[in-house]
This record gives sequence, C-alpha cells and structure tokens, in this order.
Amino acid sequence: MSIRWKIAILCIGLSLLPIVFLNTYTVSVFDEFTRRMQEEQMIDYAYVIAEDYRRQVESGHGDADFPQRLSGYQRRFNARLRVVTPDGLVRYDSESGNPGEAIWNGEEVRKALQGHYGARTALDPDRTLLYYHIALPIRTADNAIIGAACASAHTQAITRAIQGIIRDYRLTMAMALGVSMLAAVLLSYTMTRRLRSLTRAVGRFASRESLLDVSAQGRDEIGELARACKQLAVEIKQASDSQYELLAKTTHQLKTPLTAIRSSVQIIMEAQEPDRLRFLNNIEISTARLLVMVEQLAALSRLNAEDLRGRKMRIAFVPFIREVVERLYPRPATPILIEAPEQDIPVLIMPERIEQVVSNLMDNALRHTPATGLITIQIKRTGSDLVCAIADTGTGIEASDLPKIFDQFFSTVKGSRLTDNGNGLGLPIARAIILHHNGQIHVESTPGKGSIFTFSLPILA
Repeated sequence: MSIRWKIAILCIGLSLLPIVFLNTYTVSVFDEFTRRMQEEQMIDYAYVIAEDYRRQVESGHGDADFPQRLSGYQRRFNARLRVVTPDGLVRYDSESGNPGEAIWNGEEVRKALQGHYGARTALDPDRTLLYYHIALPIRTADNAIIGAACASAHTQAITRAIQGIIRDYRLTMAMALGVSMLAAVLLSYTMTRRLRSLTRAVGRFASRESLLDVSAQGRDEIGELARACKQLAVEIKQASDSQYELLAKTTHQLKTPLTAIRSSVQIIMEAQEPDRLRFLNNIEISTARLLVMVEQLAALSRLNAEDLRGRKMRIAFVPFIREVVERLYPRPATPILIEAPEQDIPVLIMPERIEQVVSNLMDNALRHTPATGLITIQIKRTGSDLVCAIADTGTGIEASDLPKIFDQFFSTVKGSRLTDNGNGLGLPIARAIILHHNGQIHVESTPGKGSIFTFSLPILA
C-alpha cells in the first residue's frame, strides 16, 4: 500500500472516529438523561395521586368523584395511574372499569407497601414497548401506610428520539465520510507530491541519467529528507571522484616500476654478462616496490571498510611502544629517544594496527633524518586522551605540502628512485587506523628543522 493511501485512510479514520465516539456518547447520555427525567416525572405523578387519595381518606368524604379525577390525571400526565390497597388489591385504575377485581403485585408495589420507593421496567404483553413502573407508599398523618400510588408509562417517545438521533448520525457520517475522503485525497496528494518528485530524481541519479536535482524547500520532514538526499548525492559523487582519482594515481604509481622491469628485461636480453646482474637487481627492487604497494593498497581498502569493534584489547601503552621500537629498530641509523611517564597509561587498541602506525611514522622519520640527527618519541596524558608524538630533526615538510600529507600516493620527494620505498600510502594507512580507534592524527613541520607527527588515543577508564 502506497503512502498516499495510508495517509488517506489515516485522515478518514481520524475524522470519523471522533464522530462515532461523540454519537455513541451523545446517545448514551441522552438515553440516560431522558429516562431519568421520565422517572422523576412519574414519581411526581405518583406523589400527586398519593396526596389526593390521602386527603380524601382523611377528610372522610366519599370517593365517588376520585375515579374521575384519576382519569383527568391520566390525560394530563399521559400515564396509567393506580391506587393499590394494603392487601394488594387495585382500588382505583385509570384504565380499568372494574377496580377491586385485579390484584397488582409487581415488585415496585411490594416495596411501596413496605414503605419504600419501588421501580421496575418491563415489556408489554406484545413485547413491543418498554414500560416504566414506579410506586410510592401512601401515608397518613400518623405515618400509617394505607396503600400505594402507582404510575406506568412507556418509553416510546424516548425510543423515537434516539432513533432520530441515530438517523441524523448516519446522515452526518455519510457527509463526513465524503468530506474526509476529499480532504484526505487532496492532503495525501500534496504531501506525497514532493516525495514522488524526490523518488524520480533519485532514480535518475541512480541510473546516472542526471545529477540529483531536487527542491530542498520546506522545514518539514520531507524538506529535511530532500536536503539529506542532496548531501548524500554530493558525498557519493565525491567518493566516486576519489575512486577515479585513486585509480588514476594507482595506474601512474604502478607504471613506473613496471616500465623499469620491462626496460631491464629488454636490456638483459641484449646485454653482456657483467651488465645482467645490475639490471636483475633493478628488477628485484621494482618487484619489491610493486609488492609493497599492492599490500598497502589492500590494507588501505580493508581499513576503509573495516569495523574494528570487538577486536581490541587492553594494552599498557608505554611498555608496548618500548617493545615495538626495540624489536623493529634494534640498530637504528639515527638515535631514537623515548620520553614517557613512569605511571603507565592503559588503552583499548588493536596492537598490530597501532604497531603499523608507529612503524609507518618511524620509517618516514628515519628516511628523512640524517645519522647525526635525533628521533624522539614522547608519550603523555592529556585529559582523557593519550598523546604520542614522534619528532625528528630531518628535512621537514614545506607548508604548501602539509594539507596534502595524508592524501593517498602523495609524496614530498619529487621524482622517483628505485631504492626509495616511499609510495605515499603509509600516512593514509596510519590516519585510517587512528580514526578507527576514535583518535586523531596531525603533523607540524618546519622546513630544514624537522617534523612532529602526533596522534591521540582515548585512555581506558
């Protein structure tokens, strides 16, 4: 089911449900109110009959005119009226010409003869009308019970009124359904119009027919979605351009050693015996460069798509760094100094990855620092982070090269030599590893004085 129909159904439901609830509540309240009012009126009728009969009994006059008055009350009140004696005989009945013959023994009469108010409901013999029957005790001045005054009336008027309300309710429901359907269709169309436009634009962008051209107007969720899609399209295009750029740079980087290998092979085929060893050495160096480059490209690709969570371990960082430096650089061409606090700093890392970072940074420092220089590894705690800085006294980096130093295949060495193992992938790999550890890495450098590569890692609490 499309969003348009879901919105339409929701709008219809929201418009009809209050009407259904209000009608049900209105009918219930009206029925209860009218029945209560009718019962109170009938109590008043019975009270009038009881008072009239009591006065007649206490006055000692005959009761020849009481049946006429009772018939008058019936026409006035539109209810059947009775007077029942204490033994349960009907003494007067506004609808019967033979009083004294019938015995009125309803529950309400028994309660009234016991001195209480009585009421009940019952269907007529034809089971077509519902009647209210109420009875009040008739008391003398000395509180003696001399009978019961009874009133009975059907609820047909209430039933008809409720049926009229239900009939009006159905008409209102039909009108509300028509209006709500029209409003729902218009509302759903206007709400989904921008979504349909966005869907078509995304489809064209996915099929590479055009760039993502959508209107990002509006402050609602659809406007936010359009802006997010445009931002996503920009990032996708940047990633695509980066892939093309990476492919071009990779092709260029691979071309140099492959050309050297091809040239060396051609010369070997024509060269004399003494020259063959030299060109075979060139082939070995170029092949080694290719292998290193391929391995680093594979590592960088894995890092860009790798999730390192769940594979880290708690490491004491200072002993870890000392062990890595002693194992990888037992006899360094340039002196290496480690400055670290006596108190250890625990971190949660992947040891083999951080060792790769340190190795890449140290290789760069050793490559650009003379034997008379110095490489310093400084470890310290800064707030909730561990900071490790690797400083050298080498050639340094030009200010114009600093923004590009972590780009893939970027090298500060102009030109290329077969013996130069730098291929512009070490620093991008180091940066990817540090970012995967929720850390940061940056560089400071002064040409002719040296460089400082600094990375930070969160300290394990």
